[in-house]
Amino acid sequence: MSPRFLLQLSAVAVLCAGCGRPPVRPPAPPPPGPGELTAPRPAIPRPQQPGRTWHVAADGAEGGDGSRERPFATIQAAAAAAAPGDTVRVAKGRYRETVRPARSGTRDNPIRFEAEPGVVIDGTDPVVGWSEADGIASAPMAGDWFSRATPGDGVNLYDPAVRNQADQVFVDGRMMSIARWPNAVPYDPSQPPKAVTERFVGKTRDAATNWTTGVVEDEDFGLRPEAVVGAQIYFQPNWDAWSWLFTGHVTGVEGSRITFRTRSDAGKDFKQTVYADRSRYFLFDKLELLDAPGEWFHDKRAGRLHLKSPDGRPLEGRVAAKRRLFGFDLTERSHIVVEGFGFHACTLTTDRESGGDNVPYDEAGKPRFPWRNAAHGLPKVPYHRDDFRDAPSEGIVVSRCTFEYPSHHTDVSGYFECQWGQSSGVVLSGRDHAILGCTIRFSAGNGIVLLGRRHRALGNRIEDVNTMATDCGAIHTGVTERASSDHEIGWNTVARCGRSGIMIRQMTRSDPGDGSLWKGRVHHNDVSAFGMQDWDLGGICSTGYDGHFVRIDHNWVHDAHENVDNLPGAGGFTAGGIYLDYSHRFLVDHNAIWNVEWGIHLQSQTTGSPTAGFVILHNSVAVRMLGGKPSAHGPYGVVRNKDDAPFQDTLVADNLFLLLDGSARFKPVDFASDPAVRRRVENNVSGSDPAAVGITGRPGPAEAFVPVPGAAALIDRAATREVAPVGGLPVPAWQRAVRGAGADIGAYEEGLVPWRAGADAWPE
Repeated sequence: MSPRFLLQLSAVAVLCAGCGRPPVRPPAPPPPGPGELTAPRPAIPRPQQPGRTWHVAADGAEGGDGSRERPFATIQAAAAAAAPGDTVRVAKGRYRETVRPARSGTRDNPIRFEAEPGVVIDGTDPVVGWSEADGIASAPMAGDWFSRATPGDGVNLYDPAVRNQADQVFVDGRMMSIARWPNAVPYDPSQPPKAVTERFVGKTRDAATNWTTGVVEDEDFGLRPEAVVGAQIYFQPNWDAWSWLFTGHVTGVEGSRITFRTRSDAGKDFKQTVYADRSRYFLFDKLELLDAPGEWFHDKRAGRLHLKSPDGRPLEGRVAAKRRLFGFDLTERSHIVVEGFGFHACTLTTDRESGGDNVPYDEAGKPRFPWRNAAHGLPKVPYHRDDFRDAPSEGIVVSRCTFEYPSHHTDVSGYFECQWGQSSGVVLSGRDHAILGCTIRFSAGNGIVLLGRRHRALGNRIEDVNTMATDCGAIHTGVTERASSDHEIGWNTVARCGRSGIMIRQMTRSDPGDGSLWKGRVHHNDVSAFGMQDWDLGGICSTGYDGHFVRIDHNWVHDAHENVDNLPGAGGFTAGGIYLDYSHRFLVDHNAIWNVEWGIHLQSQTTGSPTAGFVILHNSVAVRMLGGKPSAHGPYGVVRNKDDAPFQDTLVADNLFLLLDGSARFKPVDFASDPAVRRRVENNVSGSDPAAVGITGRPGPAEAFVPVPGAAALIDRAATREVAPVGGLPVPAWQRAVRGAGADIGAYEEGLVPWRAGADAWPE
């Protein structure tokens, strides 16, 4: 068996994000294996005392009374009438509105919104009245149609009225590209083409005006100054490392030299005073750049939309542009069920203020922090207090909905981690919400945001998200201090992410000893094709906080994007399966990780931190270098990446590590046991051939890691390993019960039906 056997799993395991095929669910998922500790499934609440049923039809007449015979013409009319226990039933059709229920349901009698197949809440309005000249069509579109911002002028940078989101144009329901260079034909928002600079020239900051001026050179740049001065620039000032990206506007061009100005003072990672010579960028949002099929430009001063037909056909009756942010606005509403709806170019929120207005600077260029921070100023003990200022919303359930293009922004001039981390995608903020069996695609930022406590995100498909490549993800748990606790993130399928897949930044477990099988747990997710536009990230990622033993278990994390931005030889440097960046106290067990560079990345440790407290047990990890690059750092099975980090109270045991490509610098674990700091590395097995580590290597993401008969001789069974409390906190239940003499090696056990991950395996 070739040691590269797992390289062939992509076709089996990676969800085809753009294939358009309906999901195929197996007849019945296999029963949970020992140690999976499957939690009770959340029930979709129904009224104990059913009330009235209200009917809505897109062709309903004005003046309808909501009866079956005389339905309302809008969902909002029913939402204004519905009381606790009532049900709103919506007939097939397209509804261009924002639904804002007049009141909440109750815990025993929720308000239900039920959609027939084919219901779409549309955040766009048609753009009509097209004429054509010189191959480019135009039509009236008012300057305040949606966003009034004109960032290219360096003055009118933001529009708080639309939460700083951007114009978005569609032809036949498909998003078109704003006029840009390099051109993007065909347009794939997850893989926008970028130019690469040759040389950094200069970076200066004017402290009096809070503007930074950057100068770079690109030998392949050949556009005239009049074509690009006043255009916006998207800039990633790094190569082979985390990019603190930003946007600004072009102020000058001289040959291959480009000068731009930005509010952001970000620069190269660890050297913020410069940009990397090989920085990536593109220019956009100027009429002179409109030269490719499907590109558009909104001239807000003239009130015209210019668009080049993507297929050469006339545009009348085919074009629409974003007009509304929300399909459902459930801010300050509770106990409402939304089931079966389609959302196009709009989203659902329980908290309009989760990100505030997303405007990162005031008029003088001083940073603003408009996003919700429920814990700001409150004591750190208890860590996630009950009196946090969570959003006043609870008990919202979103089930079997489809969201396409839920959020769209082009301004990323603010703080890389925070500007869009809490306010993009479907936002569930408050307490005890659930999102179940939904599909989310094509978001500039997050797919789902979970803020507050005890939310459950189960069985969802999330694809083509974080297309602007900030620090967003398919599922995100917030960026502000102690933003989240006790969420369950399980059975989701995640694919094609600009950076990390699932971002559990700031999520903690309030009481790891409470015996709950679901609180503070990230499990059975299938995460792939992450890191499409940047380096230094993970399929499942946290940054800089105490997890209080959040459990990360039974996930498939695999196939990081081979070459960042599809640039030849770019690779996916440090692309990790599970990345716990400057964090501590996590339980990571029974995960299958393959085709990444660093399997489980425990990046360093905060100086003076009393403990690291990582418990890493029974994982199967197969690693290689990405993009055909030579081995420089790793690949690694488990890596701390800082030799002097003590990593107190850390246990790495009973794991399987497989090298796929023969890299000379491979290390299964880059640190050893040290009794002085209670650090143990023991009972792991590693090698470069499946037979050497006792697994089958059969095709299939689960079957490949199943131990072969006799593998028990390679590793102790470790059935009842005890893990002592760390820093006064108990480690949650996790143990597998080994059956008979079968080998228990890595994430799977011999003789049992292999567990599976992702939405297809969700035991709904």
